[in-house]
Amino acid sequence: MFSPQGSREALQEAVAAGLGIGIVSAAEMGRDDRLVAFDAADVKLESWESVVCLKERRNVRTVQAFYDLAEAVRPALPTKAKRRKAS
Repeated sequence: MFSPQGSREALQEAVAAGLGIGIVSAAEMGRDDRLVAFDAADVKLESWESVVCLKERRNVRTVQAFYDLAEAVRPALPTKAKRRKAS
């Protein structure tokens, strides 16, 4: 069964309720005594993050600085990480 959850917390609650298993990154696992984590050896998993903001705030200096920083580190990311222009 595949059932995408809206958040890490929702996924963990579904697993704790006995609905199945879930996949979260080690950084997001947190501590929950109801759950047990294990390393998935020899499994290649990828995830992508996005930088977003309200269109009207795109040119605010601090927002622009964050976008510039994100763009500067993007070359170090996996090749599938692509910038998508806001429309």
